[in-house]
Amino acid sequence: SVRGISITAGFGGNISQGTSAVTVGSGNYSQAGGTFTGGSVAMTVNGDFSLSGGAFTSTSGTLSVSGSWSRTAGSFTHNSGAVSFTAASVGKTITAGSQTFSNLTFNGSGGGWALQDALSVANALTVTSGTLNANNQN
Repeated sequence: SVRGISITAGFGGNISQGTSAVTVGSGNYSQAGGTFTGGSVAMTVNGDFSLSGGAFTSTSGTLSVSGSWSRTAGSFTHNSGAVSFTAASVGKTITAGSQTFSNLTFNGSGGGWALQDALSVANALTVTSGTLNANNQN
């Protein structure tokens, strides 16, 4: 577990999740450069996920995010894994940035998410609890 992850634009290296679950605290996950490669186990972000550069390959397990999602540049590869939004409060936003999710679940009691652009899901989109506002995007 770490408080937060911030990968700056000047970083050109590689970071791999390996075989251990990763929990990112309320300090958020922010990536502007480099390459992150997920493993096959869970990754939890207890805050916002922001990808503005570099390459992010998700875990083939489940990536849980309790905050907003923003992909404005860089590449997101779903790795056939699931992304689960778990916020328990409203006011969260999803900016997919023309990237495709494999399986996407909204599962936060009291959570509310608003799309900021078009959403593409290759397999299943599930709203278990909470509210997803398409915001006239799809």
